Amino acid sequence: EEVAAASAFLASDESSYCHGTEIVVDGGMTVGTYYMGFPGSPGM
Repeated sequence: EEVAAASAFLASDESSYCHGTEIVVDGGMTVGTYYMGFPGSPGM
C-alpha cells in the first residue's frame, strides 16, 4: 500500500515541485533515527 501511494503521488500533478527528493517508503522505520555512516550514529 505504501509503495502504491508513493507511486500515485509521484504520478500526480501534486508532485510537480518535487525535485531531487528522496522518498523513503519504509513504514516509518527511519523516523527519528540516525542513518548509519553519519558522524554520531550508533555503532560508530
